[in-house]
This record gives sequence, C-alpha cells and structure tokens, in this order.
Amino acid sequence: MAMLKYNYGDDSIIDEISNPAIKALFLSEKQHIDYNEKKWANRARISRENGAKSSGRPRKEVEYFENEF
Repeated sequence: MAMLKYNYGDDSIIDEISNPAIKALFLSEKQHIDYNEKKWANRARISRENGAKSSGRPRKEVEYFENEF
C-alpha cells in the first residue's frame, strides 16, 4: 500500500513505516519508482512533441464493393 500511495504523490508515507526492514525495502523500490516516472515523463514529452509536428499517418481509403448476388 505504501508503494501505491507514494506513486500517487503521498511523500509522507515514508515516515509512517515503522518496521525497519520494510522501510529499507521501500526506500530501494522508491528509487525504481522515481526512475520509471522520469523515464515515462520524458517519453510522453517526446511523443507530444512528435505529435505536434504532423497530423499523423494518412487515412486509408476504403473501397466498397456492390453485392453481386
């Protein structure tokens, strides 16, 4: 639960953990959470910039065939 709360922005959760082993585990995982958040934010920024450069892939033309029955 602490990891989920931290991921949603509750930094005070670190002080609430009383077990030293769990706190050590959380602090090591906290680094991974922070790293992945920065990586995702950077990728999202790049995707937004690339999306603003063009209108995207052109639409495919759909051919309609008349029923030959």
